[in-house]
Amino acid sequence: MRRLTKLVLLGALPALLWIGVQLAVAQTVFETFNFPGAVSGEQQEAQTFSLEGGLLSVSCSHATFSGELEEPSETLTVTPAYSECKASGLSATVETHGCQYVFHGGESLGEGKFKGTADISCPSGESIEILAAANTCDAKIGSQSGLSSITYTNQGEAPQKIKITEELGSLHYTVSKDEGSCPLSGTGEKTNGTAKGNSLFEATYEAAATSLAVGDTETTRLCEEDPVKGVCPKGKSYKAGQMVKGTASAATGGISLFLTENDKVKTGVDCTGGTFSFKTKEEAANPLNIEGFSMTMTGCKTLKPTNCTVTVKTEKGSETVTATASFVNVGGAIVWAPLSFKIDCGTEIEQCEYKSKTAQYSFRVSPTNLNPGKPAVMYSNAGRVQKVGGKNGCFTALRWYGTFEITEPKALWVTG
Repeated sequence: MRRLTKLVLLGALPALLWIGVQLAVAQTVFETFNFPGAVSGEQQEAQTFSLEGGLLSVSCSHATFSGELEEPSETLTVTPAYSECKASGLSATVETHGCQYVFHGGESLGEGKFKGTADISCPSGESIEILAAANTCDAKIGSQSGLSSITYTNQGEAPQKIKITEELGSLHYTVSKDEGSCPLSGTGEKTNGTAKGNSLFEATYEAAATSLAVGDTETTRLCEEDPVKGVCPKGKSYKAGQMVKGTASAATGGISLFLTENDKVKTGVDCTGGTFSFKTKEEAANPLNIEGFSMTMTGCKTLKPTNCTVTVKTEKGSETVTATASFVNVGGAIVWAPLSFKIDCGTEIEQCEYKSKTAQYSFRVSPTNLNPGKPAVMYSNAGRVQKVGGKNGCFTALRWYGTFEITEPKALWVTG
């Protein structure tokens, strides 16, 4: 967690957040630990396209992929780029013309491995174009769906990466040019293409590495002890109607709101403490519901320093917002909430308003940072909160960080 350490930690003015939270899960999802996550991939071995049973085989020694995950998703969409391609020792080109791969999760193969399918999605009238044999061969691969097979393998410790292995068969394509030295057997529509590749994908958040993984989530529950293979020990599941509470203090880092302009911190509001709480609505479910989420921030000052009031609430009052179980970190979950911030610091910052669709609250509990009986930790991370209104001294974006120790119960895990 990055913090602006020069902020003065004085004062005692509160900020409030009221959220109704629901934990929602998808069967198989792609996820980065911080959102939005920029996703990139690079081949580990040559990417190949084979047409007509290998009569024409094009191999590209350099392939890259780029995309973004704004939230946990059942699909991962990336834009490919191919270079350094050859066919029978001669130069060839593979132009993507805006086409993308849409990867779908699917069957679990165990040990962090999943089998799925892929779509090729192209802009209207466009296709992936293969030119080979001194441009005497021209084949176009257009939009199509349900291509198999794709294998996803989660790799490494945090920050995790995904190895994606493509073995796509029955590709539909159209040969529009078959002349001279082109080895194909004529023009027209064909269905016997294949594409193979093996690439490593990773993610970054604000230019720093963050975990990227694919996984499936099942019934979610809160647990008072470390789950065993994802299952809460008998009698240790947190029951319905119980409160979860936590506190933030200067000792745990407090809470910081950074006002930025063109990605540079211009000023900030730092709060020395705060509390949060919510009530469990049920013991276990898919999705798991919790309710009455509230947060208070106290002791808020700006850099100069100036006393501030900071009000944080959901964008539409008490509207229910969604959360998901996280598989990136063992025993963790992340809550996304549409938030509205109001900051009033008199003449320095006069009633600035910010809204966010991706503010995050991360319940991150894993064997690497928690011993049994010690409190779990709740991290808040609001990324880029874009300004939608304001007066004197307002800036273009807001970042929000905080660390809360869960005090009730003293140890808390999230399964699923």
